[in-house]
Amino acid sequence: MATGEALLARLSGLFEQDPLIDEVGLLFGLESSDLTPETAFVLEDHKLGVAFAAGIPLFQAARMQFHPLNALLQQEAAEITQSKDNQRRSQLLHC
Repeated sequence: MATGEALLARLSGLFEQDPLIDEVGLLFGLESSDLTPETAFVLEDHKLGVAFAAGIPLFQAARMQFHPLNALLQQEAAEITQSKDNQRRSQLLHC
């Protein structure tokens, strides 16, 4: 079984490979034990299929990458709100 990090890296690579992906669907029939970064996804004609079995490991890996980023964003927001620089404060309010 593939790790969530490997699946997420492959998924990111597919979106870089084809930035015109216009449809994402679920693929059924692949067991978790058979899941690899190569078998978890199908990309054809700007359509991306994602194995249903990849859902949980992908979510967990994405969540782990998001939490450190979220902490950095919160720290930056706190610094901006405490700043006397009104331009930076207005940028925060508009994002």
